[in-house]
Amino acid sequence: EKDVRNMVNAFPQILCQASDLLEAKVNYIVNELGYPFSIFVSFPSCLVFTLQRMKLRLGMIPFMEGKVKAISSLLGCSDQHFVSHYVNRHPDGPKHWEELKKQILYE
Repeated sequence: EKDVRNMVNAFPQILCQASDLLEAKVNYIVNELGYPFSIFVSFPSCLVFTLQRMKLRLGMIPFMEGKVKAISSLLGCSDQHFVSHYVNRHPDGPKHWEELKKQILYE
């Protein structure tokens, strides 16, 4: 309860999200990817990004070879920066990025 209160105080815009969307985003990051819930306490604004954006960008982590320090750096940057800084740095990055986009856009 205290963590949620701190999150809302830090970024009240998360209250504009539908509860089912918030639940889906939290489930994806915590249950599917295995990140701790505390990630939302330190970066509550990530909950305003679409689930599609989360899946696309975080789906590239295996191709980044440990170069990711925080998911905030993946979610918060522009599309152009993400592609040039993360996708294009790996030889198979662009191929994997296109495959992810096809898979996630048509879910």
